Amino acid sequence: MRRSNYKKLQYKLFARYATSVCVARTTMMDPFSVAAGCAGLASLAIQISKLTYQYISAVKNSSLDASNFIRELSALRNVLTDLENNIICNNDVAEAFESRSSSVLSQLGRPQNNGHAGQTPSLSVIQLCEEDLKVILAKFEKNAAKSSLSRAMTRLKWPFDEPQTTKYVDMLHRHRSIFESSVAIDSLALGALTLKEVKSARIEMNHAHQRNLSKEIGDWLSPLKFEDKQANVLSTRHPGTGQWLLDLEDFAIWEKASSSIDRTILFSIIVDHLTMMQQRIDVSVAFAYCDYTDQANQTPAKLIGSIARQLVEQDDSLHSDLEGLCRKSNNGRIPSKLSDHLDLIKKALDSRRQTFILIDALDESDNVQQKHRKELLKAFAELMKLPINMFVTSRTYPEDIARFFKDSKRVELSANESDVRSYIEAAFESNTMLQASFENDLPFKERVVSSMISKSRGQFLLPALHINRLSEQICKKEIAEALDDLATTLEESYKQTWERIERQSQPRRDLAFRVLIWTAFTKSPLQIDELRLALAIEPDRDVDKGYVRNTEVLVDVCFGLVRVQEEEDSIRPIHFTLQEYLTKRDGFYASAHFVIAQGCINFLLMPLHVRIQLIDLILVDTHPCLPVIDLSRTEFAFQYYAINNWGLHARDGSEVRLFELIGKLFSIERCRFETSSALATGPGYLKIPDSEYEFSEVIHIAAFFGMEKTLKCLVANDRSMLNALDHNKRTALHWAIENRQLPVVTFLLDQDDIEVNTFDISGESPLSLAIRTHQKGIVRKLLAMPCNKGPDRSRR
Repeated sequence: MRRSNYKKLQYKLFARYATSVCVARTTMMDPFSVAAGCAGLASLAIQISKLTYQYISAVKNSSLDASNFIRELSALRNVLTDLENNIICNNDVAEAFESRSSSVLSQLGRPQNNGHAGQTPSLSVIQLCEEDLKVILAKFEKNAAKSSLSRAMTRLKWPFDEPQTTKYVDMLHRHRSIFESSVAIDSLALGALTLKEVKSARIEMNHAHQRNLSKEIGDWLSPLKFEDKQANVLSTRHPGTGQWLLDLEDFAIWEKASSSIDRTILFSIIVDHLTMMQQRIDVSVAFAYCDYTDQANQTPAKLIGSIARQLVEQDDSLHSDLEGLCRKSNNGRIPSKLSDHLDLIKKALDSRRQTFILIDALDESDNVQQKHRKELLKAFAELMKLPINMFVTSRTYPEDIARFFKDSKRVELSANESDVRSYIEAAFESNTMLQASFENDLPFKERVVSSMISKSRGQFLLPALHINRLSEQICKKEIAEALDDLATTLEESYKQTWERIERQSQPRRDLAFRVLIWTAFTKSPLQIDELRLALAIEPDRDVDKGYVRNTEVLVDVCFGLVRVQEEEDSIRPIHFTLQEYLTKRDGFYASAHFVIAQGCINFLLMPLHVRIQLIDLILVDTHPCLPVIDLSRTEFAFQYYAINNWGLHARDGSEVRLFELIGKLFSIERCRFETSSALATGPGYLKIPDSEYEFSEVIHIAAFFGMEKTLKCLVANDRSMLNALDHNKRTALHWAIENRQLPVVTFLLDQDDIEVNTFDISGESPLSLAIRTHQKGIVRKLLAMPCNKGPDRSRR
């Protein structure tokens, strides 16, 4: 047959089924019906094949068209069998097309029409093929019957003449083409779908990888994130509170020009206002909350790094700069530097029209030897040279802050009367005891509110303490008497609350003092479960659930001086001025650190199985649905805190009173093993030493923590410890310089037999270490030492 005629016939056949395409997009034939139809067609093809092979083996006048007929019929039968087994009845294919159109199901089994309205639907593709095959089968069967009745004929005769054979060959070929085309369409659709899903999966994987990479790099830049703190502070705002601040002319001016503002508890309102403004105009906003209870983590580098991180996260064009900076730092293995953070902030300013940087409670930044705040103020000096709007809240009396911002725009911020009234009334609504006292006596309630407003002095903190005191009164007369005696200053209010605590029973009084100590004087905040564990530690006492206090009791015994910080899952002092008040009390500061050091050491002295029992008691009480077997393997943060901070508290407390306990700590090999891990990684981390050779001498740990009295006692008992080497060939002098323990360094350099030229395993001497860490005073001391001071332990 000519190729042009074949094309015409194929076109007609496809035109015959064209209307099935539009139907396929909305409805598909039942796959079981299509499968049954294909199976029936295959059965017909097999029957015809058997008869055909009989004829072809003994046919008169056999021609090439007869062979083509057999070939097309076999091909059609194979296509139908494969279609049934591998496509229609394949669960994987069915799942792939579950919510998508399938050419096989929509075109092959659905009735056809030519698109004219009211026309009776024609037969489906399968039915058409079935009719054609039945016609062919009938011809063969009829011819076979005739041949069997004719005794004269000795051989079968081919039932079709040449034109008929050609016609049926073309018909079989067309049907096969239709089925193959449907399969090809589905295969193409499935391939395209697979490619799309692969691309989508790759994109999602790339996005996930980029998110993880961005988080890792962001954490490397600074782990400090203040969004939760902002949300928690803002959630306590009553409607309308602080609106007057946003309406101030000075604030409107500040929005357009750089300046600074004194301390305010309304800081979060300003952050929220600026964040909402980001939705309308192209600005950047970055903020930080300084926290005196988290001084160990809030270093200048981390605080400024947090500002840089927030600005980078708001500008995708800066991600490549940050990744490049991380790669230069040995892929994040070397901590990022303050200078790098300032450079990132400068780059961020190039891509934004206006940038706001806000710092709350600068006066709460660690001011031990002014090392933190001094560096922060230097960084602020660099920032204030840039075209940014800077907002800083602080109390006015820290002299260094006052000097630094003396030329900046200042606004004295305090809560106005309406804000304080709103706060007090909301607090009354949530206090059932006071609600009962005020019931049906609105004039008395108004008298109490007015008196509290007049004594609040524009603060929210004083009314909070006042409400706690009034809640203890059981009748209106007592409330009125207490009202007249309410304090008008924080210090006076703290004193009154302290006296109330002392009037409690001894167990409640002692518990309150310990809660205040563990919340106000730790080097970093403890979570609630850690605090409950610390308060349950008692030497030579069996572990018992009865010694574990619940959170409500811990808060209740302190009469409002502490509160639960839900976003941090911790109990914190009501204000950082409470720590200042407690520090001023005679001997309380040293006693507080002694208590914490004693608790940490007693915990480390506990056998491991006892620690696990105590941890299980705490966690099971908090999370009763969790199995103990999992809890006993939980990494519990208090263990890390104890290992990395016991020495710091011992240094700030009474080392002499702890000598016996410290000696016991180092007499136990397991405890030495744990305490040595602090030197391996530094405070805030925990790495168990790799082998027994990583044990450090007691003097190294004393130097690391700055425990001068302990170190003096060790040297007095054994002079050889003065120059003892640890597993990295470091001396106590190395460790004291590394951790900036100036009193210890001074004591060591005053010893006649100190060796100052010792090189550690990395080739670093005390002098090179002091130079690398920019400790000019120690560098001068070392350079002033006699050249022959101690033997030269050069690199071996």
